[in-house]
Amino acid sequence: MTDPMGAPLYVLRRRDQYNLPLWLCSRGTNSNEASVHQKLVRNFSGMKGASSELISYSLLEWTLRHNERAMRNTPSGPTNIGHSDVWILDDILKLREHIVKSRLSHFSHLLAADFDLPEFYCGVTTLSPDVLEDCGFPEAAMLSQISPLLPKLSTQKRYLIKAMDTNVPLLPVHTKEEKILYHDVMGRLRHELLRAPSATEMTVDFNRVVADDWLRRAEQLASVKDRKRYGFKQPTLWFKSQSHMLLYQSFYERSQNVTSTILLSHPDKSRKTIAGSNVSTIDFGAAAMDISPVSGRPPPRQQRRGRRQPALTRPTTTMAGPSAASPSAGGGVGSAETLAATALDTP
Repeated sequence: MTDPMGAPLYVLRRRDQYNLPLWLCSRGTNSNEASVHQKLVRNFSGMKGASSELISYSLLEWTLRHNERAMRNTPSGPTNIGHSDVWILDDILKLREHIVKSRLSHFSHLLAADFDLPEFYCGVTTLSPDVLEDCGFPEAAMLSQISPLLPKLSTQKRYLIKAMDTNVPLLPVHTKEEKILYHDVMGRLRHELLRAPSATEMTVDFNRVVADDWLRRAEQLASVKDRKRYGFKQPTLWFKSQSHMLLYQSFYERSQNVTSTILLSHPDKSRKTIAGSNVSTIDFGAAAMDISPVSGRPPPRQQRRGRRQPALTRPTTTMAGPSAASPSAGGGVGSAETLAATALDTP
């Protein structure tokens, strides 16, 4: 395999003490896992609950800054311009070339128009018509009936319609009504097909129920005379794509595995047993009062082998006579100090 044009996959980083070269290889996945994936998790894990528009623009900005840092690490990379807003520098260089007919500074800087980039996706992307057709979305006749609902949706929902180039917003399974509907559709298709339904079958049947709900809401909105004073409630069921169904299907299977494990170890904790006991709560595991917190437990004693702590004693003076060595003489004080001194001298 050869390196692609303009993208060297092997870069000489340094030489060791034996003058052997240390090469940086871009073919492996270590650099992707450490410098890309982990940074994405750390930077965007705190943005839970943020709007899709904000996350999309943040991801584009992070991609730009990551590419700039990666280019500076290469020997032939551009110089540091002091900021990440390359569009301002592009406009300045274009204006200089237009006036002076030559570039006076930043000779290694590449303009955005100089790149011939392939088609790539980052952030909220558009969906192809083939994907939309396989999901069982409403056709043109039904879309004209539910179109009065679209202006009533929130700003972020309308942004998704524009960014994904779909006639309706697509959202993952997240509301309580959608989770209940997912379990109902899964159970009904299992009974009808006598097997586990595929993601496409789940998506088509799920979207059919969602379309009926939106038609009912559109009819209810059309029957209202004064729409300005009508308090429109946002739908609780949203259209899905196959990727949304696959994502929730993996979560559903993990939940089923956890439930099966609990039932095997604790058969009395099943839903039917809990519901039949007619209690609001049920104990699971040991009582909280019987468990001591970690901070309240005594620290473990660490015994170090081969090291003996010397006894702390006061300096004594040698006393002549038998009373110095006698336990009964002097109240035993001289005896204890003599034994301690003897223990220190003993190997």
